[in-house]
Amino acid sequence: MKRNSCGTICPKRAIPMQTSSQQWSMLHPAMLVLELLRQLKQTAFGLVLGGYFAIKGNMFLLVFLIVFSIVVPLLVITLRFMSYRYALTQGHLVIKEGILSRKERSIPATRIHNINTTQSLIARAFGVVRVDLETAGGGQAEASLPAISIGAAEHLEAYIVANKGHVVTQPDGSETAQVPPIYQISFKDIVVLGATTNRMGVIFAGLYALLEFWEDDMVRATQNWISTAAQITTQFSERSHLEVVFAVVVSFLVILTLSCAISIGLALIQFYGFQVTMPGSDIKIRTGLFTVRSLTIPAGRIQALRFVTSAIRRPFNLLQVTVCTAGHMGVQEKQQQNQQQTDLLIPLAHQPEVNQYVQAIWPQAQWASLNWRKVDAYTRTRQFRWLWFGSSLIFAIAFRLQQMNLITALVLWVIAGILSWTIAHLTYKQTAFAVDARFVYIKTGFLGLRSWVIPLNRIQMLAVMQSPFQRRRELASLVLDVAGASRQGTPVIPNIEVAKAWHLFNVFSGPKPVTT
Repeated sequence: MKRNSCGTICPKRAIPMQTSSQQWSMLHPAMLVLELLRQLKQTAFGLVLGGYFAIKGNMFLLVFLIVFSIVVPLLVITLRFMSYRYALTQGHLVIKEGILSRKERSIPATRIHNINTTQSLIARAFGVVRVDLETAGGGQAEASLPAISIGAAEHLEAYIVANKGHVVTQPDGSETAQVPPIYQISFKDIVVLGATTNRMGVIFAGLYALLEFWEDDMVRATQNWISTAAQITTQFSERSHLEVVFAVVVSFLVILTLSCAISIGLALIQFYGFQVTMPGSDIKIRTGLFTVRSLTIPAGRIQALRFVTSAIRRPFNLLQVTVCTAGHMGVQEKQQQNQQQTDLLIPLAHQPEVNQYVQAIWPQAQWASLNWRKVDAYTRTRQFRWLWFGSSLIFAIAFRLQQMNLITALVLWVIAGILSWTIAHLTYKQTAFAVDARFVYIKTGFLGLRSWVIPLNRIQMLAVMQSPFQRRRELASLVLDVAGASRQGTPVIPNIEVAKAWHLFNVFSGPKPVTT
């Protein structure tokens, strides 16, 4: 301590952490290639456009695009490579970068929650990986190492795990790096996953892309197709109805087969080798055929589990398991943002296996032995009214526009009423909830089903809502808000008695036991 001019004692200033020059490590030189290819991927359309105009005689535009798409990015990437250094010291990851403006960051290992690695096919050839580190803030990478060797990545992960105090041990006390997977996808499941995913939109998107790039040629080809179609239509008019139906069915089956093949191919690329392990308190997901990704989800940040089954998968008792997390971006969500691949936990599971995955995350959850409580029958009445009102409006407009006669409109209206009642009744039968000391469980749906498992201590906000029609029947809906649920739909217990809704509100908002 030392005294200032007033005689008071000044506190000793904190000395910033110093690291020796021998501790600093560089990125792998493969970063230059990988980052340039990533940049070219983003500007591919501009380069193709420039090549098109170069053929037309406008070389200036081509040179301009090459300079700003290749030369300038390569210069920036080279400068970043030369200035980027990282070090592991005193339980911290320290990163410094910048040529003119120097920036140095120190990230404690205890704050690093997720260690995500990505290895493309080209990166695999160089023997390097990309490492993204997410901290408690979540939502995006706190630090990224664009290209380091596999050995360096393994050393980095081991260092962070060791300094967080998470060490996996065998019963005899010895450490182990091998943890049995709690889920591993098979080739058969990949085929089923792809076959039960609708990819017809991919075909139409591909046709649209062809139209954009080769508009003139496509216009000429379309004119030829129209002429051919007109000739075929003329021939069909001379044929029997059975032959026409046969041709339409065959065409539909061809498109369906093509979309199914595309779906299976995309599923193979995306989910090949998909496996989930749980070393310690973290969930690790590894997936990918050409680009191998390794993602980490801290189990302590999972706010809810969600099970989804589509109309196609339901007859086979197949579903997907997703997780809602606090500030974490997982497999599917990152893919939608063109970064990586909703936080998908299990891409394809069988209904009897659900309890296994629930208890892997929360051993206290009792999914297999729940006492489900039904909601009020107003759920059926309300949905029936909306469905039948919508169909009645459509038929009324069609009749008004004289698109159909009165008898046809009435017959279709009655059929629509029967279908509306069937849909509303099945939805009502499948809508229920259950509660125990630590969790609330919700399920709803018609052809497809959606189910939730939510720990009571992870509920962030509760709301009791009443519409005018619900007030007349003394009913209410209880809305449960959890972190990460907004992009997957907010869980709701619909149409229960007002007294029961407020009772659950008080139970859920009161003191709750900690869920581990």
